[in-house]
Amino acid sequence: MARSKSFFDLFGLNAVLLLTSACGVGASTTAAADPQPSGSQPQAGHATAVNALPAVVGEVTRLGSIWDSWKTETRTLKVAGHRFTGLCTTSDTAMTRRQALALIHDQIIPLIREAAPTTLQLASLTDAEFPHNWAIYKSHGRFGSWKDFTFVDTSAGTRVDESAADYFVTRIRKDGKEQEFASPTKQASLFPAATNMYMERISDFLNCPPIATIPGLRLVKTSNSIYRLTNDRFILDYEPATGFVKNDTRKLTAESFLFEVIQDLPQRVSNRVRIPKFAARITYHMSMDVGEPRVRSLQLHVNNSMIVNEQAPPDVLALKVPAGATIVDFGKQRPSKNPGESAKPLAQKVTVPVDDAVVYSKSQRFTEPLVERRAAFSHDYGHSGWRQTMFWLNAAALVALTVWWYFRRRARRQI
Repeated sequence: MARSKSFFDLFGLNAVLLLTSACGVGASTTAAADPQPSGSQPQAGHATAVNALPAVVGEVTRLGSIWDSWKTETRTLKVAGHRFTGLCTTSDTAMTRRQALALIHDQIIPLIREAAPTTLQLASLTDAEFPHNWAIYKSHGRFGSWKDFTFVDTSAGTRVDESAADYFVTRIRKDGKEQEFASPTKQASLFPAATNMYMERISDFLNCPPIATIPGLRLVKTSNSIYRLTNDRFILDYEPATGFVKNDTRKLTAESFLFEVIQDLPQRVSNRVRIPKFAARITYHMSMDVGEPRVRSLQLHVNNSMIVNEQAPPDVLALKVPAGATIVDFGKQRPSKNPGESAKPLAQKVTVPVDDAVVYSKSQRFTEPLVERRAAFSHDYGHSGWRQTMFWLNAAALVALTVWWYFRRRARRQI
């Protein structure tokens, strides 16, 4: 059974959204509002440049130490909220960078600052630019949708659940492999390696870019408690006291943007760790033309709940499968029935709920797919019986016609 490719909503963005390196992951701690002001974008007129190499190196080292403490202090992380995925496949009709920043800073962040918004409230802000309509996407190249999500990261692996009004999807990555269950297709897919399908990583919530490897950095201290590390193709705005990253921008040239990460409303989840209540990742159409940068993809996270070091349930990384669903193991192949036929992944439709699809796939019951064989046998038997029935019906009709024709000719000869 092949993996379904017709459900656009099921799959988030591709690996193009997986930016920067992942941060590693004791008593459980929930998020608390950061008492420090979130700050605004740095103003060049109030900036003080510090270009001395020792000062820059010292600041990079200090930041690295802060981020290392995050990794040590955060052994498990659970985040729940709303996630938006927007695509602009055609640069001519894509949203401009200026429009994207206005949407983020002038509409979405003020709404989140007031209260925890619902997906309907958030959708009212994005529908104008990213209609949730497949026909419009095909004609104008824009599509976007909000979903509820839960992210859990432990030392053993990562799990993401996303849902909307009419479906849910679960993805799990552990031991270098990936599993997924999608409710519309009722299929549990077991992959022998992690795929390039988009899935949140801990770096989506603890952004600590590898600045030690970026050459030629300059340090700019602003009057609003926001520091900036920058060169011609890199901009990092952050709170010096906490290390919280406000903006992380990468460029192809001075005028051509690759991507940027925007974070705001930091929440203190432990003594040192702060996680944004809002985060945006924007990728841009790459072009050497001088002009307004155009958005290729827009990923937004509104994080309503953030908990670190909570004891995860023992089955958090187990993929549950309901009765009637099909488990497909893409790491195993069944023998071809016909010569020249390509091998297909081993698959089985389960008749009872399965608590762990991976464990079930390793059992003897799955390696000898009785349900599939019975279905195939019944299918073959049905076709064979149908052919035999038609053969004997045609034969009987031919015999009856022959007998009728023989006696009719005999009767005419007697006359």
